[in-house]
Amino acid sequence: MALPENSTTTGTGEGSSSTSSTQCDPIIVQLEQIKALLQQQSQTLDAHLAQQLQKDVDIDRRRVEKFERDEQLRAQVARLMASRPLRGPTRPSDDEVEDTSDKNTKIEKR
Repeated sequence: MALPENSTTTGTGEGSSSTSSTQCDPIIVQLEQIKALLQQQSQTLDAHLAQQLQKDVDIDRRRVEKFERDEQLRAQVARLMASRPLRGPTRPSDDEVEDTSDKNTKIEKR
């Protein structure tokens, strides 16, 4: 059975409407003030944590988006590499090498 804050009980369990000694007790008043402060700080902390969590979610979302773009680019590069024949560095054969001696002499004649 809940009693109003300003009531006291007697040995028989009956409540009286007289002012309780707890209302005037400085320790109780301090505890109520501390309780109110803790509730306020808890709400402030909850709000701060919610903001930080939202920032973390945004950062993670951007990281996932970047990872997905990178994966798409890697797949695109892999497809391009697979569709083109590989051309490694090759030495031209002697038949493919141009004789530049005539060109040099022509330039010198000018």
